[in-house]
Amino acid sequence: KDLPWLARRTLTAASPLRKTPHLATFVNPALPSRIRSSIRPKTACPCTSDLPDPRLTRDPETPTLRAIENGPNLALASEPQTLIDTPTPAVPSALIAETRALLHRARQASFVLASAPTGAKNAFLHHTARLLAEREDSLVAANARDLEAAASAGRGGAFLDRLRLDGRGVQALVKSVLEIAALPDPVGTITSGSRRPNGLEVRRQRIPLGVIGIVYESRPNVTIDAGALCVKAGNCVVLRGGSEARWSNAALCALLREALAAASLPVAAVQPPASLERAAIEAL
Repeated sequence: KDLPWLARRTLTAASPLRKTPHLATFVNPALPSRIRSSIRPKTACPCTSDLPDPRLTRDPETPTLRAIENGPNLALASEPQTLIDTPTPAVPSALIAETRALLHRARQASFVLASAPTGAKNAFLHHTARLLAEREDSLVAANARDLEAAASAGRGGAFLDRLRLDGRGVQALVKSVLEIAALPDPVGTITSGSRRPNGLEVRRQRIPLGVIGIVYESRPNVTIDAGALCVKAGNCVVLRGGSEARWSNAALCALLREALAAASLPVAAVQPPASLERAAIEAL
């Protein structure tokens, strides 16, 4: 019964009419005070000091403002605290525009891919496996450029092992792609259902998410695995791998897009990032 009051306070605190952002954190008062006092919102702005209500009380020993209801209800706590000291780098407007255009293309492609038949998606996977086998030498050569650059930058053995994509690794990718092709199509699967007393049938059905963005470290195999899984599930994907694998990921992304075209699916379903700069992640 107290949720409407809490919701009103939260909406007031997050109102776009305010000049600064506000955030509220809900804390269970049944927790020990030692744990309750350690919970802080991820914001540097106060959020409840301007919310008039007779239930608000200020603890004399701490600046934290709390609103505690009678009984085992929720407590509203807020205390200014900055959790991240590193300043966010400025993102160039051109990079934001390019990223927005990239995501728009992926969004438009997602409408087509969501209704793509299983045969077309499996054809994409078989084309991917075929291209991986045919271009093993060129993929290994692209990976060798990444390995050389990483070694010159002083990267250690464990990092180079994760970055390495040799002939055996390419064959493992071929196998994994074919295994994904053999999986049943999850799109449209009915996971549960029931009939209401009035005769209405309610079903829970799996549908694609739309566009997925994946940021991962310098593991070239993730580019193929993630792209194959996303397309199989009817999703478009933006693949932002580590900059140390730039040549490997560029070759693998181009291969995935070629396989999409061969299967008559939108090429924009698999998108490389607009840039490998750190600011590109902020733009995404």
